[in-house]
Amino acid sequence: MDPRTTLSSANLLAVVVVTGAALAAVALLGPVAFEVASDDLARARGHGATPPATLEARAAQAARLAGYAWVDRAQGVVALPIERAMELTVDELAREARAARGGEGGR
Repeated sequence: MDPRTTLSSANLLAVVVVTGAALAAVALLGPVAFEVASDDLARARGHGATPPATLEARAAQAARLAGYAWVDRAQGVVALPIERAMELTVDELAREARAARGGEGGR
């Protein structure tokens, strides 16, 4: 074999490392470049930052979902945080399941 056309293992390793590094750079930087291009396109189409009214509405919705409040005090209806509502729902369903099985392990 002609030594000028034969890749040594060191040269082959160098090619693999450089190719791998290039692919890793594309994989890591590609999404960033896409996001920047998307933001530029949105601005070019007139879709800038989120309007303050939308941000305020989202904050109000988040506060309602995270807190306690009366919905109808006369009827005893309250709003409670979504996490607590899910806990109570799971507890209620577990009690109903135990009752349906004949009360085994009931409270």
